[in-house]
Amino acid sequence: MNDSAASFVMAPSVLSREVDNETVLLNLDTEQYYGLDSAGSCIVDRITRQPFEQALQALAAEYEVDEAILRRDVNALLEKLLEAGLLHAAAVVAQHPGEA
Repeated sequence: MNDSAASFVMAPSVLSREVDNETVLLNLDTEQYYGLDSAGSCIVDRITRQPFEQALQALAAEYEVDEAILRRDVNALLEKLLEAGLLHAAAVVAQHPGEA
């Protein structure tokens, strides 16, 4: 993975829709869905477009929050989204594109 690649990607079976400054993620395979408020939407947008550390720095600046607190909160959200099969680590997808 190159230095400018995103750290995470949406699972192929996930639909994402913005509704009133919130995002709804729906996994069509499992029928699990997850609602994100505006901050959660911003986090997911950043980590699916930027490397993790770069996304954290941008989020810390945008929300004027301590990076350690932000890292804890982002990791907690990521854990939930990964467990629900809504996101995948981009490195896994790059190594096994048909199996993600």
